[in-house]
Amino acid sequence: MDKSKIHQITDGLVARQIQDNLHAMLTWFLSPKSKILQEVDGGHCIKMISKNISLGYKNMPFNDSECVTETIAISAIDEAEYIKKDKDYLYPVIELKRFSINNLKKYLSVFLIHGSIATLDYSKGWSDLDTYLVINKETLFDSERLLELREKLLEAYFYLLEIDPLQHHGFLVCTDLDLKQYPSYYLPTEVIKKSKSLFGQSQITFEVLSNSIGLKERFYRHIDFFKKTYESGILKHHPYNGEYLLDNFSNRDNAMYQMKNFLEFATLLPAYYLEARGRPCYKKHSFDLTRPYIPDQNWELIEKASFIRLEWQRREAHPYKGNRIPDWLIEALGSNYFKRMYDLVNVLGESLKNG
Repeated sequence: MDKSKIHQITDGLVARQIQDNLHAMLTWFLSPKSKILQEVDGGHCIKMISKNISLGYKNMPFNDSECVTETIAISAIDEAEYIKKDKDYLYPVIELKRFSINNLKKYLSVFLIHGSIATLDYSKGWSDLDTYLVINKETLFDSERLLELREKLLEAYFYLLEIDPLQHHGFLVCTDLDLKQYPSYYLPTEVIKKSKSLFGQSQITFEVLSNSIGLKERFYRHIDFFKKTYESGILKHHPYNGEYLLDNFSNRDNAMYQMKNFLEFATLLPAYYLEARGRPCYKKHSFDLTRPYIPDQNWELIEKASFIRLEWQRREAHPYKGNRIPDWLIEALGSNYFKRMYDLVNVLGESLKNG
């Protein structure tokens, strides 16, 4: 490989890392997790972070990697359809739409919902209200406007919790600049095609990065993470009141929020695997595409996680109260779940290495 090609790849990786770090910081900044800094120092750090995010995006390098242009037309959400389906349960989606039009439109280019609430094949009480917001350049480059957007989104988080009290993430975001060099792992365009717009019928143009540099490495990090989880017996992700999920239901009385995160990862794993192979797709379709690569003894974890998702709406009242793992879920999932997850991601990792 000639030196110019090596430099191009290196520069592309550096540009990707800068963009990914800015994107991760922005997502965290706009989520309820960032409130902890505000509580500690009265808001100084939050203002400082807002300024750094704006400055970072103003100076974000552009990736020279080849991009593929993709324009997607997105249908407007139909309020009548949601009311007809299940008014009591889905009305927070309509309320979020009205709130966003009145309070968020000046900050955003697009506001989407995606996933099972958008396609209306949800599991009541289990499915998250998944969103995707594209922040406009005027807001991104103005730290004061960015602070205003944060306050509005912290207020709107209420609507996400109304659909799912065990919701793990806040609002998923990207920016007008991210659309100009769009990594598919932010949210695959196949998912966006099935989304619904809260701002009326919309159209988005993506410049999708066509190379897959780093995608396999991202998947291999899942293997390393679950190896450490299995060895330690602690899932150090998404704590609840400072407490992590432990193996074999050791802290079952205070771990349903954490368990839901674990089970949702299991059902997302096929999509992550296909993404690493350069074949991003809609989550529902990922199961059939991935099944041939997973032996039965490993597939059982995905199967049980899917069963629990579907069974939840029949077994548990909405809204779910408390954080105790129910008896029926313990029986359905079985023990040693960290080892089983590690074995599962390891099998898929070997498949990636072998092409």
